[in-house]
Amino acid sequence: MEFIYLLKSTLIFSVMYLCYHLLFSKTTFFQLNRFYLLAIIPISLALPFLNISNSAIIENTFLAELPEITINSNQQAVSNSVINWKNIYWTISISLIAWYFYKLTRLVWLIIKLRKDITKNILPFSFFNFIYIPKSIDNESKNMILDHEKIHAKELHSLDILIYELYKTLFWFNPLVWIALKNVKNNHEFIADNIVSQSNKKHYFNVLIAQLLGANCSDLVNNFNNQLLIKKRIAMMKTQKTNSIKALNYLLIIPIMVIALMGAATLNAQESNAKTVKKADKIYELVDQMPEFKGGMDALMKYLGNNVTYPEKAKEEKIDGKVYVSFVVNKKGKVTQVKIEKGPDESLNKEALRVINKMPDWTPGKHEGKNVNVKVNLPIAFKLEDK
Repeated sequence: MEFIYLLKSTLIFSVMYLCYHLLFSKTTFFQLNRFYLLAIIPISLALPFLNISNSAIIENTFLAELPEITINSNQQAVSNSVINWKNIYWTISISLIAWYFYKLTRLVWLIIKLRKDITKNILPFSFFNFIYIPKSIDNESKNMILDHEKIHAKELHSLDILIYELYKTLFWFNPLVWIALKNVKNNHEFIADNIVSQSNKKHYFNVLIAQLLGANCSDLVNNFNNQLLIKKRIAMMKTQKTNSIKALNYLLIIPIMVIALMGAATLNAQESNAKTVKKADKIYELVDQMPEFKGGMDALMKYLGNNVTYPEKAKEEKIDGKVYVSFVVNKKGKVTQVKIEKGPDESLNKEALRVINKMPDWTPGKHEGKNVNVKVNLPIAFKLEDK
């Protein structure tokens, strides 16, 4: 999964969720809220694929910057920041996916055991059509709890939770996803409470308060008596129904979608930002697969360590600092258009230019499956050992 796609999807999800939080979270339109929260996921996953053209050129919004490499005066090259964020992302995501399926397997195994023995000290819960209520609960309360859990089963609330939990394994870095999942679960309880409490609200309050002991089964299920949520559920049942005219606020979804589309369009423009070379040959600054020095960062450090000569003049005058070199790795992997963007001294700048200009071929960058020209920035820090 590419960085630019994750960025677009996260932006869309965040805009839509924040609008929900500001406009709809305090209303009693529970069913509308449920569908809105659920719709955010497919919308945020699909919109990034829309390629809205934008003729504006956005200069240097993203620049492929390699980790800074330090050249000591004893000619040793050291990488100051070699972090493979893609590997970190996938390590965490795969771990969360494995944990997701572990929890699901453990839950299924528990349900199998509960079908044989219902004496466990577990609070009432439902998972799809399976409903568990301990024998210790009195019959009148049991009937109300059963009616409550039947609402969850009938409306497939468990499916909402599974979808959000799976989405969270890929977008774990966005805190709003975790918060939205909590809102989804809360809203499920508000829906069921609103329906079941109509017959005897006072008694239903007492049933909720009484069910405060025991252990919740799993965060993948609808737990009837989530202890942290009971006060909020009672308060919501006491809340005056939201004026139906305010349901028109959901029409604001249209401008929200426009804003999200504009955000995705801006990122699309940034992603395809280019400068003209020989009329139609673009130079990209952010692509699906960045160029790579053959052999990786270790090979690049070795090349610079073997080829950079710390200028004697700079040593004598005790000059050091960072030289920012930009260059283009073209479709064939050739290093071209080498340029000093910023540097502390002419002798350091010239040495950096000399070494970059004689670089061997790179593995070219790819975008949409094709080799493309990519602009790269390489910070080289010249450092005197005796300073």
